[in-house]
Amino acid sequence: MRESALRAARFGAGASVEHADRKAEIAHSEIPVLTGLRGVAALLVFVYHLPWLAGIRNLPSLPYAGWTAGADAGVGLFFCLSAYLLSRPLWQLLLQRRLEDRQLERFLLRRAVRIFPAYAVVVLWSLLPDDRTYTFWGIVNFIAHIFGIQTFYHQNFVWMINNVLWTVSIEVQFYLFLALAFWIATRVSFLTRASGAMLLLAISIAMLAAGPLSKMVIATLAPLLPNPIFGGGDPTSAVYTWNIGYFLKWFLPGIAAAWISVQDRSALSDSNLRSMRAPKWTLDVAVVLLVAVVVGLIASAGEGDWRTVTWVGWPLNAIVFAALLLLTPYSRLGNLLFGGVLVTWLGTISYGLYLWHYPIVRAISKLEPFRELEGWSAIASVGVAGFIASVMAAAVSWYFIERPVMQFAGGCGSFGELRRKLILWTPQLSRSFRK
Repeated sequence: MRESALRAARFGAGASVEHADRKAEIAHSEIPVLTGLRGVAALLVFVYHLPWLAGIRNLPSLPYAGWTAGADAGVGLFFCLSAYLLSRPLWQLLLQRRLEDRQLERFLLRRAVRIFPAYAVVVLWSLLPDDRTYTFWGIVNFIAHIFGIQTFYHQNFVWMINNVLWTVSIEVQFYLFLALAFWIATRVSFLTRASGAMLLLAISIAMLAAGPLSKMVIATLAPLLPNPIFGGGDPTSAVYTWNIGYFLKWFLPGIAAAWISVQDRSALSDSNLRSMRAPKWTLDVAVVLLVAVVVGLIASAGEGDWRTVTWVGWPLNAIVFAALLLLTPYSRLGNLLFGGVLVTWLGTISYGLYLWHYPIVRAISKLEPFRELEGWSAIASVGVAGFIASVMAAAVSWYFIERPVMQFAGGCGSFGELRRKLILWTPQLSRSFRK
């Protein structure tokens, strides 16, 4: 209390509150077990891409390899993690009636600083060496990738060069949706009633309606626009199922889980899970069952099934992921499985691993020692070499790009503050280069 009073006296009460808000944001984003689950999600996506990049074109014919087709569910786990971790502090601030425009601006600033620097490097690396970039639509494609809007174009734009970049586009658009939803809630008091349940209901309706509405809009506008935009009106175009409108519903269980976790009266809230009277092993059993369901869904699913509305897709997989995020941090077994040093470190560098593994593994598979390999020999050899190289690239990305940029921008509470800091820092950087 004394320290808080001194801080308020010296810097003003607003600075103290802002400092507390930042600490809360960091605490919610650094739960070790959930960091470990990010590493698991990145591994799943790596395993999914590996057979194709290793030259396996008929996966079902390769014994014991068919399950890897369902490992692309790791993308769904990433979406659920983002929704859960990012909406939790916003829910808490809203319920405490402390959510203001400055927190939402800082939320968007932190997301921009976290996502775009490493992403921009990969986009430049992936697109600039390709001759197709230096055409009219290639330039449009490059700009669309830089701003994270390539999912509104023909699927050749989405899948060009680096097949994982489309998910960054979906994530960025989700951040804007989330900030807009909570911004509206700060202005419409009705949405904060029933401990935020009305806002959760409104978000649910918007997310579930977004898919059909976006399909109607695309079908109406596509024939009127140049062919690459919205897929040119082709009713079979992947643009209908590769845009934010279609994928918003995958974020919904994560947002709902975050809302449940901050409700004091909920049996699954943070406080009640910490002090639960039931034996701790019950949480371990629940985590085992949830992990078993996840494994079963992945093993039973085909390529892309996770993103379809089926029994192995939405909503079951997203709900199971959300339940795993709620319970695992309070389970001893969950901490043992996903909270170890190695798996959490892998989760720490998971963004770089996710961004870099596709171009790196593809390049390795074309090297002379690997081109002649087939079947499991190809998967194992390319996989080991590709994983080591991808982890090295991800570590470089984390230690020399992602973390330094976040540290540089860490004290900034707005885009204006970051701009002023950059203006002051630029002359210092130029002087250091001249030396």
